[in-house]
Amino acid sequence: IGRNGTFIFEQGMMLDRSGWNKATAGHEFTHLAQNKLAGSNMYSMPLWLLEGSAQFYGEATGYFPADTAKTIRKGMHRQFASDARSLVSVNFQSKTLKEVLSSANPSNTVQLMNLIEVGARGSSSTALAYLLGSYASEVLVSVYGHDKFVELYKSFETSSDWEANFQKVYGMPTTTFYEKLTPYLAQVMDEL
Repeated sequence: IGRNGTFIFEQGMMLDRSGWNKATAGHEFTHLAQNKLAGSNMYSMPLWLLEGSAQFYGEATGYFPADTAKTIRKGMHRQFASDARSLVSVNFQSKTLKEVLSSANPSNTVQLMNLIEVGARGSSSTALAYLLGSYASEVLVSVYGHDKFVELYKSFETSSDWEANFQKVYGMPTTTFYEKLTPYLAQVMDEL
């Protein structure tokens, strides 16, 4: 954010033959949209929504049609899972993210999502937020539509209570949503 309060986006990246950076512009432009829609409460969003939805929209706009087989996406998601290893291991008795989510245990999903709501933001939690937040965003947009997702962003303009905002927009508590994510997260872990 610049001195006058405006958002500044500057992109200057080297050619990345892996294709991972194809999602960067969409990711960063999503942050611009979040700022426009949520205003000063943008940073009241949980980390999984702030970064995960930016990752989702970045991937949705940046990889297709170049990655119809989703190989770039899978490679990036494997890296996020690897980068989240320390946070997951500490909280789940030395298990990997794949082991935790493949168990399809809703309480594990709730615990993981709670880890990436608020609090300390380190590389491990940010990686987990990018990964699980992108999946959570994908589900919300797939089931309820893009307009409803925009409504969630807009709800932050008048309230920093993100759980109340989520309940108002989607009609369910976040814990219920996290529990409903469980089968999908177990499925995508098998694909990694």
